[in-house]
Amino acid sequence: VRILCLQHIVNVVSGNRDLFRSLAEDDDSTLHFLTVKLKENKSAENSLSSADACLRSVLSRFTVESNPEVRLLLARALGEIGAINPRCVDNGSETEPCSYSEMGKRWLVENKPWKKAKARVLYELQLVTIHFVAALKAAPTPTDQHKIAFAIQEILKSLDSNASEKNEIDSEDEKKEMSPWLRDNLVKSEVLSVIEPYWTTIYKLTEGCKSKPPPFYADANSYYTWLAEWGRFMIERSHDNYRSRFRDLFYACRSAIRSEAGLGVLEFLLPVLVLDSLCFGEDVDRQTTVNELRGVLEKVYISSMDKLEVQKSVDCVFAVLKVLQCWAENEIEDSHKNQRGGTSSRGRSSTTSINLCESSDWPAEESVTVIEELQELVPFDLCAKAASRVGMHAQALRYLEMDVRRKEASKLFDGESMGDLPYHDKIVKNAGHIGWNRIDGMEIGLAHRLFGELNDKNAMSAMARCREELSTIDQIRERQSYGDWDGVLRLCELESQTRQNSEQNQLVLEGSQIMALIQLGHLDSALNQVRGIIGGISTKSNEECSMHDRKGILLPYAAEASWKLGQWGLLDELLQLSAANNLPDKSNVIQGPETDYNLALAKSILALKMNNKAATLEAIQEARESIIPPLSVVASEDYQRAYPYLLKLQCCREIEDAVCHTSLADQYRLNARGSLLDYDVSMDTISIRLTLSRIVACPEQEAFLWLSAGRKARKEGLFHLAENSLVHADAIYQRLNKEIGSEKDSEYISQIRIHTNEVRLQVAKLKHAI
Repeated sequence: VRILCLQHIVNVVSGNRDLFRSLAEDDDSTLHFLTVKLKENKSAENSLSSADACLRSVLSRFTVESNPEVRLLLARALGEIGAINPRCVDNGSETEPCSYSEMGKRWLVENKPWKKAKARVLYELQLVTIHFVAALKAAPTPTDQHKIAFAIQEILKSLDSNASEKNEIDSEDEKKEMSPWLRDNLVKSEVLSVIEPYWTTIYKLTEGCKSKPPPFYADANSYYTWLAEWGRFMIERSHDNYRSRFRDLFYACRSAIRSEAGLGVLEFLLPVLVLDSLCFGEDVDRQTTVNELRGVLEKVYISSMDKLEVQKSVDCVFAVLKVLQCWAENEIEDSHKNQRGGTSSRGRSSTTSINLCESSDWPAEESVTVIEELQELVPFDLCAKAASRVGMHAQALRYLEMDVRRKEASKLFDGESMGDLPYHDKIVKNAGHIGWNRIDGMEIGLAHRLFGELNDKNAMSAMARCREELSTIDQIRERQSYGDWDGVLRLCELESQTRQNSEQNQLVLEGSQIMALIQLGHLDSALNQVRGIIGGISTKSNEECSMHDRKGILLPYAAEASWKLGQWGLLDELLQLSAANNLPDKSNVIQGPETDYNLALAKSILALKMNNKAATLEAIQEARESIIPPLSVVASEDYQRAYPYLLKLQCCREIEDAVCHTSLADQYRLNARGSLLDYDVSMDTISIRLTLSRIVACPEQEAFLWLSAGRKARKEGLFHLAENSLVHADAIYQRLNKEIGSEKDSEYISQIRIHTNEVRLQVAKLKHAI
């Protein structure tokens, strides 16, 4: 269904681009261009949603979608819509959860295992009405359906036995009727027609071999493999432990987690499984659970998984820790309310009419204690480092703040003297703020980089002032966030001449230097620099991994400079060299998404130049796949952060259109969306259109794009780039004026002369500004 809907979205937007562009110019009309039907219990005034709300809903789907085909269609749909200006997108409104996984997390936060008497019944009902139904529909094969069906059958038996006053076990030949309470709940959840057939089934499960021993993450090659093996191990250990409160529930779900369709079931149960192991398991169980959680966060770089699978694994650990933290905080708050005589969440009536004759036997105080101990064993600073490594920069900053708050609270209540603090942990008083802000124990360098990734320039500068000495690498990152590429180039040259850097810092310096040269338009210099670095590596007896890392960082930049210059022979050589060195490395987290994207984009442009349609489409798909992992991280955080990746998806769409069109003169003229873009980010699209114009030999379009780029650069104060662009535009228009003959129509001649005069006007304004 999702595939069909996304295909229709792509076709509708693609077939009505002119209408979409005209609506994009008018903010009021854009608000009602796309309509979204919300739940019927919503008010009538909310029945219409703006286009940006629809865009954010599609973006949020990236965070939970696991089907590769659907993810590619999501990327294609976003590229077709284009990068809407961030000023036109509202980030304030909250969207509804778009997956059962998100709904399950919210339900878990509100329903602690000890919240109500017989809380296990509530969990069983949630599994049957929500997660098992979704898994049953998603099961791709009859075998997977049978695995889910067996779990439904076992949970239904447990629910019915709890609903009956007498726990009578009828024979399979004389199957009793479903209890009215259970039937009413299934009807209320609108799943009776799906679940009822499994009330009379007699599935039997043939138990296989025991699960493999820990550790699980170190040897897993995918997110599902790791989670399934770990979950199966914990379920078996819980079933053998008579102290476990949910042992029967876990054991009933043992068949569902053996199917990838049951992944949502396992993700829903994982926080309870972890807490059950910590509370009721033996010492070896508790140690195994802690080691597995820490192992995911500590082994980000050395994991054999794909980057996207690593991100899923880290996010899964964060989800478990967040749910456990919410349970502990809510329980502490409820206990204080009870002490003050207030109402607690435990006093609320149950949503079901089942006779809950037993009190909850899950110890709340012990649970809070083990959760607090887990937070000490899996500290926030470890979570922050792991989040930053996989691109979750906002999440990493959140954990850094939580780590500082925890240390500050500990010092406050332990009575530590302020005078005993060292210099780098001193109290910093920021101008313009009342009071004192503490950064005790914070890793300033990491915070400085995170603020740069989040484009928070003021906070980045504040972090720089809190350090005794700011390293050159951090200064380079700060200049990059400001867009000061001249400053980046100067710092790179100064650092390379004055110091001996570590291997990692040397990679950063070389990559930053090449990036600055490309951003400043010195494409030939960038290519020469890459040739010199790679040639120098080849003549030295360095380790192979060092050579591989350098080529992995530098070759994509060289490929970008090559297609921008139109040096197709050199581009072909670079792509062959990258293929020979097995680049990009899909399992290497150090190589960012730019590495994969730049190489795939270069492949698509070269294939288009060679008129190889199949290779072009294949390379475009690779480029989209490289964008999906980082976009999955930032999609749920902030549209401003997702915006550069949407620009890249729009560039993929531009090349894909070129495969199906022979005349690009009208196809790639800057439209309403393009005119809203700032120069520094819109150059991605302009560069693609310039290259396409050269490929199809359309000098009029190429000159117009150079003129547009020069105008934007001048307005942004980027005078060097503006001069370079206007020189190119003037040269092409001068050549076109000489080639004008009698065969050209008057409108064509008029447009060429108007644009020629516009170039002269922009040059005059540029000289006046300089």
